[in-house]
Amino acid sequence: MAGRTGMSVGVGVTITLLSMSTAALFVTTAIYLAKFNSTNEELKGLRSENDKYIKSIEKNEAKISTFLTEAKKDNKSLVAYLSSRVGGLMGRVTGVENSTFDEFEAKVKERVKDDSSPLLSILQNRDEQIATLQGDMAVADKANTEAGAELTRVRASVEETQKALIKENDRLRTIVNGYEAEIKSYREGLASAEEKMTGAIRSLEADAAARTKKLDGKVSSLERENLTLVELVSKLRGEQSKAVLSAQAEEALVDGRVIAVSPNGREVSLDLGSKQKLQLGMTFAVYSDGKQIKTDDKTGEYKRGKATLEVINVAEDVATCRITSETKGQPVVKGDVVANAVYDPKKVYKFVVFGNFDSNGDGTATPGERNEFINMVEAWGGKAVADLAGDVDFLILGEKPVLPPKPGPDVPFEVVQQYVKIEQESLKYDELYKSAQSTSVPILNQNRFATLIGRARR
Repeated sequence: MAGRTGMSVGVGVTITLLSMSTAALFVTTAIYLAKFNSTNEELKGLRSENDKYIKSIEKNEAKISTFLTEAKKDNKSLVAYLSSRVGGLMGRVTGVENSTFDEFEAKVKERVKDDSSPLLSILQNRDEQIATLQGDMAVADKANTEAGAELTRVRASVEETQKALIKENDRLRTIVNGYEAEIKSYREGLASAEEKMTGAIRSLEADAAARTKKLDGKVSSLERENLTLVELVSKLRGEQSKAVLSAQAEEALVDGRVIAVSPNGREVSLDLGSKQKLQLGMTFAVYSDGKQIKTDDKTGEYKRGKATLEVINVAEDVATCRITSETKGQPVVKGDVVANAVYDPKKVYKFVVFGNFDSNGDGTATPGERNEFINMVEAWGGKAVADLAGDVDFLILGEKPVLPPKPGPDVPFEVVQQYVKIEQESLKYDELYKSAQSTSVPILNQNRFATLIGRARR
C-alpha cells in the first residue's frame, strides 16, 4: 500500500510538473506568437514603406544596380545618391536644384517648343546654327569693313570732284561775265545799227513807192497795148480756138462700153469677150464717160464709178455682167464706159505689189494678205514682178510695214531676225515709192486699186 502510495505521489508530481511545463510552454508560446505577429506587422509596414522608395522587383534591374554601385562609392544610400544627382542636374539645367520634374518639363518645352528630339541633339543643332551665323556675321563684318573703306574712298573722290566742279564753275562764271559784257556791248551796237537801218528802210520804202507808182503807170499802158494786140490776133485767127488734148493716165483708160441693159436692170452686156482676153469673175467700175476716171483734187483718190460689175458669162465678142453695186439715182445705161486697172485687151500690164494689205476687210493690214492682190493681178491677165524695173506699168502700195521698237541685247535671236526683216521691208517700201515718183510710174494704193477694178466697198 505504501509502495502504491509513493508511486502515485511520484506520478502526481510528474503530472503536476508536466502540467506546469505545459502551462509555461503555452504561455511562452503565446508570448512569442504575440511578438511574432507584432514583428510581422512591423515588417509589413517596413516593406510597404520601403516599396515607396524601391520595390523588390526593381532591385534586380541593371540601371538600379549601377545606381547602387555609384551610391556605395559616395557612401550614400540609393535615395540620397539619386536626390543629390537629380538636384545637381536640375540646378545645372534650370538653375534651381529643388525644381520639380513638371517645372523642368515646362521650362524645356518653353525653350524647344514641340521639338521631341533629344536635348543634346537640339543643343548640337543650335551650336551649329550659331557657328553658321557667326561665320555669316564675320563675312558681313568683313563686307561692312570693305564697304566702309569704299565709302571713305568714294567720299574723298566726291570731295575732290566737288572741289574741281567749284573751280570749273568759278572759271565758267568768269567767262560768262565776260560774255555778258560783250553781249551788252553788242546790244548797244545792234540798237544803234537798227536805228540806222530803220531810217535807211524808210528811205528805200519811199523810193520804192515812187518807183511802184511810176511802174504802175507803165503797166497800165502796156496792158492796154496787150489787149489791143490780143484783139488783133483773135481777129487774125478768125476767133477760132484749138482743142487741147491731154493724155489720160494709163490706169484710167477706158476698157469697154455697156452695149445693153437687161429689162430688170440687174445685168448688162459689154462689148468685150474671150477675144479680148476677158475672164469670168473680172470686175469693172462703171462711169458715164472716160473723163470721170480721174483723181479728186481734194482727196487725191480716184472717184468711184456709179456702179460696179462682175463678169458672169463670156462669149466671143460680148460678155454678160451682173451689177454688184449701184449709186442710187444713177442707173447703168447703154453707152456707159467700164474700166479695170489690171485689164487691157491689147497688152499685159506689169505690177509691183508691196506692203501690207487688208483683203478680208477686217480692218487689219498684214503682209500675208498681199498674196490675194498678186493672185488677182495674175488671174486677170496682169503680171506681178518683184522689183521696179523700167518696163513696170504700176506700183500698188499697201500700208507701210510698222517698225517695232528696236530689240535690246538680251532678246531671242528670232526676235532680232523678225525686226531686221520688217526694217528691210520698210526701207524697200520707201525706196519703191521714191523710185516710182522719180520714174513717173503710177502709184496706186489699195483703195485706188479697188476703185479702178470695181471692188471698192460702199
